[in-house]
Amino acid sequence: MEEIAPKIVAGERRLTMLLMGRWQELRDGRRAPLVRAFKTAIPPDLLADCFTLLPAETPDRSRLHDIGERIARVSGITATSLTRSEVPGNTLIGVASKWLDRTLELGAPVVDEGEFEDRHGARILYRATLLPLANEQDEIVQVLGGARCKAGAENS
Repeated sequence: MEEIAPKIVAGERRLTMLLMGRWQELRDGRRAPLVRAFKTAIPPDLLADCFTLLPAETPDRSRLHDIGERIARVSGITATSLTRSEVPGNTLIGVASKWLDRTLELGAPVVDEGEFEDRHGARILYRATLLPLANEQDEIVQVLGGARCKAGAENS
């Protein structure tokens, strides 16, 4: 009998689709939407699954700036002063931010999905997006990450 891998459910897709849709709408011919316009256009219930990184000279030195309530709880991370390199790779924020360098290089959103083993050894399925946000001079000054996850199927 063929084993069917668990799929990402609608809630995970909804978050990335809504964030990407708003990002496209608010660009208004710019490289990326303005930070303040984008963040005020996102409903608070979606921001609970988001985090913000402030780009630095290298992606690993970028700092966490904001962490939504749900993604903080799932990741076990509440300190917003951490650099990207200090965020454990076996957390939802860690896997969701792994394409930060690509996002900054492209100046465009990156969507990722997959699975990872969390800090408790559980198999976790996730879907994430990273969205660059700009200032008035059209420079990328923040990257908003959004991610949701669910436990994967038990290995038999």
